[in-house]
Amino acid sequence: MHRVSEMGAQRLGLWVGFVFATLAMAFASVPAHAQIQTVLLKNTSAAPGGHNYRKFRLPAVGDGVGENLALTATSKGLGGSIKGIFAEDSDPGVAGTLIAQKGTLAALGLNYRNFTRPSINSSNDIGYFAFLNQGQRAVFRTIGSPTPVLIALALDSTPLGGIYDDFDNPILTQSGALVFWAEINGGSSEEAIVRCSGGDSDCRSGSGTMDVQVAIGDSVGGGRELCDLNETVSASNWGVAFRGETKMNCANAGEPALDGVFRKPFAGGIVTLALEGDGVDPGLGVGMIYDRFRDSASIEDNGIVTFRAAATGITKEEALFLCDPGSCPASPAEAIVVKGQDDGFGNEMKTLAGPTITDAGDVFFNSKVKGFLKGSSIYVRRFGGSLERLVTKGDIAPDNAPSTLKRVRNPQVSPGGKMVFRSKLKGIPPNSGNALFLLE
Repeated sequence: MHRVSEMGAQRLGLWVGFVFATLAMAFASVPAHAQIQTVLLKNTSAAPGGHNYRKFRLPAVGDGVGENLALTATSKGLGGSIKGIFAEDSDPGVAGTLIAQKGTLAALGLNYRNFTRPSINSSNDIGYFAFLNQGQRAVFRTIGSPTPVLIALALDSTPLGGIYDDFDNPILTQSGALVFWAEINGGSSEEAIVRCSGGDSDCRSGSGTMDVQVAIGDSVGGGRELCDLNETVSASNWGVAFRGETKMNCANAGEPALDGVFRKPFAGGIVTLALEGDGVDPGLGVGMIYDRFRDSASIEDNGIVTFRAAATGITKEEALFLCDPGSCPASPAEAIVVKGQDDGFGNEMKTLAGPTITDAGDVFFNSKVKGFLKGSSIYVRRFGGSLERLVTKGDIAPDNAPSTLKRVRNPQVSPGGKMVFRSKLKGIPPNSGNALFLLE
């Protein structure tokens, strides 16, 4: 039997101590699971009465009391399956409400055919885009009750003349404005970001007002104009954030377009936050410039915007950036998380994706990590600078032990900081299959 030397024993003790200390730090980064709760499981009760959920997508989450989750889902019960938009209470076990159902009358003799992810605000009003029969498309919202109101229909006239051709997912702000991207045929612009607000919030047959916030051809500063709009728009009480392509002259087919991230207050002009070729936060390296933008931008109620971008120079980097109106774009947006960095607990962040921001300036995002942990994880970078790991693939599923989380990604957050995410549970039925979780 070999004897361990005194020096070897000391080294072994130091190594063991290091391992336990590192593991302790890793687990200390995770809030108690009591803070994360299961709000929806496959085969749990769904609207209408007697139905159970079979499939559901990632919901939007709001800060209201009661039914503050909105999602597209399929339920099954007496009479067969129902696919539609559902409102759910974040309190587990409380029955939700069916807002809109595939195959039923939507408006003007047209039936619902399909839906995309809805939006919800602190009043628990829901906005959504729907495909209708006869090739029609429309934007709807609720106003103080579960009854949907038609806001915009393809072939309707627009504030820019012409008619609407298409829409993308609308966003409801906390103040009740509905903001959406629209494609326009025959108007003074082919694409626009439109806002419906004021009055009774009904801009089609009520006293609400439809106005254009951004349109192709608008100035973005520096002699450049907007030539193309990314369909995914972010909106808050402050204004809108979006991505788009610009030129000095959109009519010049030979001029290369430059992609960028932009911000516009509801009362004011468009401001360029970051443009291909512009210098980035010097903290990433001297002489680095923006090379490519990924995902969509996200804006909160004070006008702070977060976005993901790649930069190039002596090296190539990718980071999440934060642009606070108090300092940016006068100074470049701050690089707050950099791809490849250690998360502070021995895990390398191999990817970054899906940044979304709360009114506190906290940025939630997902990353694939490698180290003591491995797989998809959700993090939050607090406005003060601290980084917290919230949940990782393989964690014990809250309220469903010993099942584990098979995959976690695409966190959705409310302005007040509630976070919802979807995961598949790995375990023995009934604690297996799709599930939704909420962090408050």
